[in-house]
Amino acid sequence: MAGVTISQSNPQALPRVAVVAPDVEVYDTLAVYCPLCGQALEEWGTPRVPTTLLAPTFEADEVPVFGYRCPHHRREDVIVPAPAVIAPESYRRVEATLDGVDELTVALPPVIDDE
Repeated sequence: MAGVTISQSNPQALPRVAVVAPDVEVYDTLAVYCPLCGQALEEWGTPRVPTTLLAPTFEADEVPVFGYRCPHHRREDVIVPAPAVIAPESYRRVEATLDGVDELTVALPPVIDDE
């Protein structure tokens, strides 16, 4: 008889957030794709990302960035910051490091300030 392990934790209650750099078409910087599934991202917003990814220091644990939340993932929340070049001009540009490797400029809403 095979052994079965039963987890005491509820998988829906566990935080499953991935913040990943966008895939952008070379010839069309307005076309942004999820790097995990390859689907086009069309509805932008201001999803929240951990401040540990950003170059300036912030008091809050998370801040909103101009970007996308990929709707094609069931078990995790995939946040894709948009290239800062397509963000509104009033948004503030800051440097971000994703996965400790990918560095890119992201845009924060104008109401966000550092410490």
